[in-house]
Amino acid sequence: RTLARWAKLLGKTEDEKKYTALADSIKKAFRSKLYDESTHTVKGNCQTATGVMIYHGLCEKDEYAPLIARLKEQIAEQNGHLDFGVLGNKAVFNALGMCGEVRTALELIKNPTFPSYKHWIDMGANTLWECWNGLGSRNHHMFSDVSAFFYKYIGGISADDDMPAYEHIILRPAVGCGIEKVHCLVETPYGKAVSDFENDGKTLRLSLTVLMEMEPITLRMRRPAVRMKNYDGKTLFDIGQNQAGICLLTLRGKKGDKITIKYCDLIDKDGKLTQWPLSCFIKNYTFQTEVYTKKSDEPEVWHSEFTYHGFQYVEIDGGDENRQLSDVVALSLSNDLRDRGEFTTSDETINKVQKMCIESTRSCTMNTIASDAVREKTSWIGDAGFSSEQLLINFASEQFMNRWLLDLRDAQTPAGAVPCVVPSTGWGFNSLNGPDWASTIVDSTAFLYRATGDLACLRENYDMLRRHCSHISQMAIDGIANYGLGDWCAPFEGEAISVNMGSFKCPVAVTDTGYYHTAVRTLARWAKLLGKTEDEK
Repeated sequence: RTLARWAKLLGKTEDEKKYTALADSIKKAFRSKLYDESTHTVKGNCQTATGVMIYHGLCEKDEYAPLIARLKEQIAEQNGHLDFGVLGNKAVFNALGMCGEVRTALELIKNPTFPSYKHWIDMGANTLWECWNGLGSRNHHMFSDVSAFFYKYIGGISADDDMPAYEHIILRPAVGCGIEKVHCLVETPYGKAVSDFENDGKTLRLSLTVLMEMEPITLRMRRPAVRMKNYDGKTLFDIGQNQAGICLLTLRGKKGDKITIKYCDLIDKDGKLTQWPLSCFIKNYTFQTEVYTKKSDEPEVWHSEFTYHGFQYVEIDGGDENRQLSDVVALSLSNDLRDRGEFTTSDETINKVQKMCIESTRSCTMNTIASDAVREKTSWIGDAGFSSEQLLINFASEQFMNRWLLDLRDAQTPAGAVPCVVPSTGWGFNSLNGPDWASTIVDSTAFLYRATGDLACLRENYDMLRRHCSHISQMAIDGIANYGLGDWCAPFEGEAISVNMGSFKCPVAVTDTGYYHTAVRTLARWAKLLGKTEDEK
């Protein structure tokens, strides 16, 4: 039956027909020679036999009920004990789960007397044993498939065989199984699937997390303000660490008072909060700003939703001026990227640089690789590409990076151009997006492949890189590309934004052509890995 299914998936039509017919004939032989349809009894009249008929698809679905009834009779005949070995262990538990008899399965598992898993535990087992009576090996994993039963039929998270890799998930938590509290989590290629429930017999609480294409935004850390300063009726709170997120605020004042909360990563020479870096883009200063209206005379605890700010400093203006240090707690947010790398040295400067890299990356992973958390909060594609190697070393970020590459593919024009920011509102296709800044197409994919060894990411992004190389070739003159953004933010003195950031020594033609060469060389390597011989040449 499995071979017939594989043949179908692989497009082997004749094999599919051949093995489907063979499977049907085996099922027919089983039913005629090993099954009594009148009593719903399989030869051997034991739990394994009945489980095999259900689990291996040798019955019809309308026979599940009488067969499960027979299985429960067989369990009762054994005084609530199992009577199977390792083959029955897989077949019986799966059959009970498939038919919604999780309580019955749990009774087998938890029966306190021989033979059962609970009996093993009561005999002092801390690993699985080979034999139910404890003879033979006492560290043997062949009875461990019961763990899969826990995930599929108690937590209720299982994959659909017709849409593997959890592309379609089947959720059926056993909220009435008699276990009061269950937490079940499965990491899938598309994100985390979580099933949590509590059922004390009176109240049921159920939470199912919908799969996401990448790790969700999570509360990473609470950071209480470490110092405060009053000036001009306002209070400046210092969190002590530049970060991204929101604040849990205790706001004081009279009913109807309007309180303005501003966020930024800078203070001026007088120690006051300043938002001047926003001025070249934002004219009304409502960016990185919240306004709260008091609903009572009592202190009110509040935080904003559906937004985030980049900040180390928070300024509160309005309401009661008798503010307290405990009134501001920063809630640091980012995508839930698990730490994967560690790097420390005896050199404190190097350690601090590493920490700065981690903090900035955390602050800028907010469902995309934002270039900054304060001013733009959008993904300049160069920034994302330049940081992609460390991102995949320091964090388990494969899903996050796959989603970023999907956004890039979606933004690319048929001619091969990508905008300088992704997602784009429609600008950036005709400037600031040369081979240098668009190198994220190369780097993000290449470093993802290096981290995973999965050729699928090369297959998915091969055409994007091919169009990218074709676009550069169209723009280059005599093999030299010269239209990129260049060595942005080389050392300078004076104003930054729109003034000196583009003051650099290295000619754009040098960096662009270097990135052009790497892009084409990488495309040739991917072509070789994917068996595209003509493209490789």
